[in-house]
Amino acid sequence: MVKIFVFDTETTRLPPILDGKDWNARNVNDMKLLDYDDLIKPSSVWKQVLSTWPSIIQLGYIVYDTEAPNNSKIFSKYIDIPDDVIITESSIEKHHIDKEKIRQAPTEKKALIGDAVAEFMNDIMNTDIITVVGHNVQFDRKAVIAELLRLSSGDSTKTEKQLQFLMDKKNFTCTMDITAPICNIQMAVNYKDKKTNEDKVFYKVKSPRLVESYQYYFGYSPDEDDLHDALIDVILTLRVFIKYKYNEDICGKNEIITDYIEKISPQGYVCNLDKAKMDSDNIDIENIKLEIIDPFHETETLSTNSNTSTMTKSKTKSKKGGRKNKKQKAKTKRRRSKRLLAAAALKKNVKK
Repeated sequence: MVKIFVFDTETTRLPPILDGKDWNARNVNDMKLLDYDDLIKPSSVWKQVLSTWPSIIQLGYIVYDTEAPNNSKIFSKYIDIPDDVIITESSIEKHHIDKEKIRQAPTEKKALIGDAVAEFMNDIMNTDIITVVGHNVQFDRKAVIAELLRLSSGDSTKTEKQLQFLMDKKNFTCTMDITAPICNIQMAVNYKDKKTNEDKVFYKVKSPRLVESYQYYFGYSPDEDDLHDALIDVILTLRVFIKYKYNEDICGKNEIITDYIEKISPQGYVCNLDKAKMDSDNIDIENIKLEIIDPFHETETLSTNSNTSTMTKSKTKSKKGGRKNKKQKAKTKRRRSKRLLAAAALKKNVKK
């Protein structure tokens, strides 16, 4: 039995900037956050930054069984944070999780941080797991470490084995690191030549965002309006890792995971095929229709016609009605445009 543990966190804000006169000095302190020997020192970096480290507000993970995918464990919980914990506006704009969303979440969809971390650590330290995977996994490791330290009131001896596991890099695989040379995305870096004082530029391989790694392997970019949800990010990371490691696709092997993949994929995406295609039995390739239903706005049916290259739109009022929300309406338009473009691209590939 081979199991792979993939996880992701969403947090209240970005981590604080660490002490150091320059990038190298700050990087040294950053590495100490994953060094157990430094943790047990009286002057450890964690003792200096724990009070300002962000809190987890959503924790998602999958224990994926490669031999029996339908037996995989899927965990996703909002964290019921204390009233005095602040979620920054910039973070809310990124993951769309605020205190009201957490408050309104069903009881089974949220948990106290102590309960969530206890279940998480029990599963992650399972001996059947061959590796733990994340995209920029160092960030998520530190997020869990911070919560463990808070729960133990900063006493690392209470959670020694758990902290040692999280700080041992041999236990982890980062899809951002392993796919960087494969995606080979070049980034320009400006600098000043010390000898000539001239402005110059050189190029280096950048660390790919999750959506960039995903696009490399599966040929399309997932709808970014659905990203930065811990469970969706976990599923994307899992799909990238399995494709990288085993050259296999998880799409179609677990019903829940497949539903999530289709949610963020172009209209008509079909699993269990070598590449994304239109299902000609169910979809008219010549006339693709997308129906966007918003209970607070209008229902829009969009059609693309391959012969005329035009788009028509019809509207009907939603039965539920409600006040128009400009922000939500703009988001719906962005999503509609992305899916139309993706559908058109898929249609072109099918005709080839």
